[in-house]
Amino acid sequence: MAERETEMFLLKNKLLTFTVLGLVMLAGAAVPALALQIITPADGALLESPGHLIIKAGDKPAIDGLTIEINGVKSDIIPISASDYRKMFRDLLILQAEFDPGESRLIVEGYEGSRKVAEARAQVYLRSEYDVPPARYRTLPFHLAEREALCTGCHHNLKPTAQELAEPSPVSHPCATCHGKLIDRKHVHGPAGVYECTSCHDTGSKPAKYAVPDREGAFCLDCHQDKYDDFRKSKRMHGPVEVKQCLVCHDPHASDTLAQIRGKVNASCLRCHSTVQSGQHVVRGFSGQLHPLEGLVNPSDPSKPLNCASCHEPHAANLPAYLRGTGASTMVFCRRCHNK
Repeated sequence: MAERETEMFLLKNKLLTFTVLGLVMLAGAAVPALALQIITPADGALLESPGHLIIKAGDKPAIDGLTIEINGVKSDIIPISASDYRKMFRDLLILQAEFDPGESRLIVEGYEGSRKVAEARAQVYLRSEYDVPPARYRTLPFHLAEREALCTGCHHNLKPTAQELAEPSPVSHPCATCHGKLIDRKHVHGPAGVYECTSCHDTGSKPAKYAVPDREGAFCLDCHQDKYDDFRKSKRMHGPVEVKQCLVCHDPHASDTLAQIRGKVNASCLRCHSTVQSGQHVVRGFSGQLHPLEGLVNPSDPSKPLNCASCHEPHAANLPAYLRGTGASTMVFCRRCHNK
């Protein structure tokens, strides 16, 4: 794999950054010539992470350069006709585009010299920790036979063996070439960290390979059933936990927050419990103000910051409102911090 080369385009008052992924093109099966198309992400795709932007220029018509526009921010023409470029990439442009969370309108234009000769469009949605995606967006799998066929010029190992998929090193694991950035975070889920991708992803799924059993996380219990059994011993279970929607809160690959929480703790909680942030928290002090949610040291554990999980168990508890502790009343619970 060649070194990554960063192309930066300063446009208007905003910096649009792409990382060009240098994939060495080796002699292989010829890829059929097609009109300009966005291979991925497809129109209407719901994205879990920004991922790759892969464009095939084709030769009907012949295209010398491409521009990328995301939500009105447009790049300069990216040249793709130089002989050295064509030896490496043929007619493909492979980028790491930084989509903002939410909806993105993508326009790719093809140029012959300075004359626009082709255009392709897609509208995608990058999932955020703070909202529910519109219904028109859906998860569109990439590993379909027809899509993989477009990539065989570079990727000769799109049918890895079980032994190859068991490699623990990113240097030799076939998934790491494209998906290594998924675990470029502080806290990595154990199987993902050693590239045990097939612990969750099914190599035999059809029509798309590497599907997961469900999109909500019930399959997490294949490894974490003991935790779930412990939660069920409590009087109260948090709704998403009871219905096994682990992925509502946890990222299956990695996160910058402990326990692979999607985003910061309070941001994850307030995504559903928005009335707390808007001023309807049930707890008020003698001053009449709301109980603080953050910004202070946690009195019950000074090594940790104050957040929603300082008071509330995120999975299950015996006290009302999933309050932490084993006391007989909420007043006993409050004395964990307010002991004067």
